[in-house]
Amino acid sequence: MSETEQDPLAPLPPSPGPSSSATPGPIAAREVALVRQVKGLHRVARAFYERLLQQGKVVLLGERWDFQGQPDGAPQLHQDPDGFVYPIRAVMKAEIDGALCRIQLEPGFSENLTVRIRCAPADLARVEAFLQAHLQEPMVIYVPQPSLSGMIRLLDQLRQRATMTRIQGPEGSAPVFALHPSGRLIPLKARIEVYIDEGWISLDWENVWEGKLRVETPPALAEELSALLARTVGRRPRVRASSSSAAVDVGEVDWEDLGGLEAVRAELQNWIIELLRNPGVFRHLDLQPPKGVLLIGPPGTGKTTLARVLARRSEAVFLVLTPPDVFSMWYGESARRIAEVFAEARREAAQGRPVLVFIDEIDGFCPRREGAHEETRRAFAQLCTEMDGLTPLSGMIVLGATNRPQDLDPALLRPGRFDRKIVIPLPDRKAREEIFRVHLRRRPLDPAVSLAELAAKTRGFSGAEIAAVCARAAYLALEAFAASQGISISELKPERYQTLRIRREDLLQAIREIRRERQATRPRARRRKT
Repeated sequence: MSETEQDPLAPLPPSPGPSSSATPGPIAAREVALVRQVKGLHRVARAFYERLLQQGKVVLLGERWDFQGQPDGAPQLHQDPDGFVYPIRAVMKAEIDGALCRIQLEPGFSENLTVRIRCAPADLARVEAFLQAHLQEPMVIYVPQPSLSGMIRLLDQLRQRATMTRIQGPEGSAPVFALHPSGRLIPLKARIEVYIDEGWISLDWENVWEGKLRVETPPALAEELSALLARTVGRRPRVRASSSSAAVDVGEVDWEDLGGLEAVRAELQNWIIELLRNPGVFRHLDLQPPKGVLLIGPPGTGKTTLARVLARRSEAVFLVLTPPDVFSMWYGESARRIAEVFAEARREAAQGRPVLVFIDEIDGFCPRREGAHEETRRAFAQLCTEMDGLTPLSGMIVLGATNRPQDLDPALLRPGRFDRKIVIPLPDRKAREEIFRVHLRRRPLDPAVSLAELAAKTRGFSGAEIAAVCARAAYLALEAFAASQGISISELKPERYQTLRIRREDLLQAIREIRRERQATRPRARRRKT
């Protein structure tokens, strides 16, 4: 994202040029600003600062601007394992190719970094060329269902070339690894960043037995890395042009990954999948399907998974909007981001591709307007404008999800917007048994385990909580098995753990633990005064 804007602060003068050593003259009358937001906080901040030092110089560095427009205070710095120190939240006076500039770095949601550069109008072309060359969006590569042996080969290849490596778990938590039969550790949930050829490559693993590998790479390394992934991991990678796109790869998810919800599935099959696949028959019957469908249900009931399945089944471009990805500290940025996503949807639809725009936690965008923050009201107004501009049977449909329908502004639910509502209930006993079957099908299970018994003991559990029970039971089984062998988990060899099974007692203990946790986090009802 790049734009020019008038800057209200005291501007800098135009610079004489890259070959001149002249000092700043009087303050110019006007100043313009370039704004760019790029995903990959540390990767972008380091690359930008390195290039700034190579092609220019930093005159002053601080935390904020003082009343005279000078950097003041201590900036927030980060040190990489190789010792290089760079700012991630700072303001600075600097020269870029001889152009005098004021620069602000501001980290944001989802590992984004916003860079604002203010300069004289005469220097705009030089500064814009610098940004274009050195502040590029990374390429994003997806590998569905990566093979475990291939992942070992990939890590070995990257380790040989990397000069630096960083490992962390989701959202800064501890990474989770599993022991491969070869004795190697395989990432289950981890983010591994490697520094190769003056560029950071980020690899995000979800559960490798059920998920995918997501790679962010500098554009210059994308072709080489795609070939490496094809050779090592053994799956054809899918490349997306830019991480600023709202498009999300849905992976290999399908109906069998959901338990129950037969009636909901049938309704969504007709109103979304068939509509996106064959809009012509709807036109023939002069049917006006809804522009928006709203999924309503408690947390953990599968609304997001349903959306992914619908996108895969309809072979649609899947664009995702969530409040953390949209709301920004910058005035007007939230409404602009919503407009950008719908503009991307219209471009895809104009090329004949079906598009599903999924708005998760839509109540975060559209609360009742009384008492709402001004930026929230602007985002809500922009979303309503975009919904009103949709044409039925245009190849686009909007799918919203909420667990708080009572908090939605009624204006969003009027005809022409989200006029189709589908309730996703907590799973009944039959559905719970099916969900247990889904989450235990790839895990070694003791034959004595009764899925019907588990379903009976988890009344009121959501699908997500049942998934948590299965994962917890697997860890309990692993701990108990290692203890019975008198060794640690890391010492377990394939010839020993091949007999490991998840037992009935592991699952029942997991149910008790998850029930205690959900009761501890559930808000307590207030006692009525008598």
